[in-house]
Order: sequence, then structure tokens, then C-alpha cells
Amino acid sequence: MEFYKLYEKGALTDLISFHDTSRLREKTMIIPDEPQDKYVEELDKIEQKYCRGGIEFCFSRGLRIMQLRQDINPANRKL
Repeated sequence: MEFYKLYEKGALTDLISFHDTSRLREKTMIIPDEPQDKYVEELDKIEQKYCRGGIEFCFSRGLRIMQLRQDINPANRKL
């Protein structure tokens, strides 16, 4: 939800990053109130719809860095 709020405000301009994104954590560290698969699934949707691509580090807790598409980014709206 935080991504969507900041994105719509035009506060995100180019690179975005998310931590605790490891796909492996769902298998090794199960926290009932924090399903990792739902979080990773939402990040996949964000990357497909709003980004040009990204890099995913799955070891340890995980990190994803993605580059936003400039053609649809609200931060680039002309006033």
C-alpha cells in the first residue's frame, strides 16, 4: 500500500527498492500474520505494471530494486 500512495503522489521518480523480499523465506520462516507469498506476488505485479525491470536478491532476507517506467510515472506529469 505504501508504494501505491507514494507513486500516485509523484514521490517516486526512478529507482525503488523493497526489503525482506526473499521467495525462500516462505519456506524457511513462516509467520502466520505475514504471508511472504502474498508480499512477493504483489511485488511481481508492481514490477510488471509500473517498472521497466528489476534485480532480485533472494538470499538472506531478500532485496528487490526496480526501475520505474517513465512514460506512465505520475512524477513526470507536466503541470
